[in-house]
Amino acid sequence: MQAWYHCENVYPFVPQEVLDSAESVRASLPNNIATRRSPPACSRNASTSTSSATSSGSTSSSIEHHSGINSLYGASPMILGILARQTKKVRILSLGTFITIRPDPVRIAEEYATADVISKGRLEIGFVKSGDSEMVSGNANPVGYVDRFWEAIDLIQKTLTAHDGPFSWEGKHFTHRHVNIWPPAYQSPHRRCGRRPAIRRPRPSSAGEAW
Repeated sequence: MQAWYHCENVYPFVPQEVLDSAESVRASLPNNIATRRSPPACSRNASTSTSSATSSGSTSSSIEHHSGINSLYGASPMILGILARQTKKVRILSLGTFITIRPDPVRIAEEYATADVISKGRLEIGFVKSGDSEMVSGNANPVGYVDRFWEAIDLIQKTLTAHDGPFSWEGKHFTHRHVNIWPPAYQSPHRRCGRRPAIRRPRPSSAGEAW
């Protein structure tokens, strides 16, 4: 059995009357509610608790949410880079980056590869489609987002596993004439099986597939 530590890093200092009158606490609360000191304090506390958990051997995971108090982590790859520097042996998991609202999967692959290099190959990756509030904050079109989700995963996978120079990608949703990221990922993706496995396509309600 594996033990994983997960911290949402929520913002708890919102008056109840504000919560009761808000149209949505996930997407519509004005950020002037937050004092200048509170978000840094929340992030320091989350970082400290994560360090304590990893020192006891628990693998750590990072998430991201957008435009709401349910998480102050707005960029999972950035948190991964911090965790990669703060930890030494445990594996770190991104669960995950909302790839359906990001316009460029290759850029996401670059961010993952950089975090993997900093951690010397301790990175695990999870892919997440996103929910309604993230679709709004990301200015994304929900029509066809499941197809975008799977094509983005395929492009990220190929970007992380291609080592023989530039390749081009002509897909339904993404087009790249020149893909050749530096640095490459430290570990070889799918290293446990030694070759690329077939991706299982879950039902549309599934959160995604881990790398």
